[in-house]
Amino acid sequence: MTGRFSTHGVVFDGDVVIKTYASWDRGEPRREWELLTLLNEHAPDLAAVPVRAELTALPPRVVMSRLDGVPLRGRVLTGGQVGALARAVTRLRTAIPASVLAMVPPAPGGGGTAAAPAKAHAQTARPPDCGAGGVLASARRGGCWSCWAETP
Repeated sequence: MTGRFSTHGVVFDGDVVIKTYASWDRGEPRREWELLTLLNEHAPDLAAVPVRAELTALPPRVVMSRLDGVPLRGRVLTGGQVGALARAVTRLRTAIPASVLAMVPPAPGGGGTAAAPAKAHAQTARPPDCGAGGVLASARRGGCWSCWAETP
């Protein structure tokens, strides 16, 4: 199910992904379900579609649609991939209205609310100087300089 240091296990079953939690004392399954549901409502083609939540099961599970594609981790990205990733992250950070995120309870020990990324996005006055090369500069050219802005 999970590795020694994992918070959850992931099983691919046809067109769904089943995420089984090894730890749930901080409400991780509930928070993931709520935010998947909000993303599906406000940006339906951006993330996995929530299928089923088994929040009272022991251990709890969240079932979501399986996304097409290949993992980008560890790969050299093309300019088009960096631009697409930048646009997706920007949309992810701005799709759910701040007024809706403000109603999502903060994660225990998280020191903020789910609205923190939206607040950071709104409060950032200008893009950082990313130089001419690198992933940040490519993302900035792709329209996503604020993706990496630190939360206040």
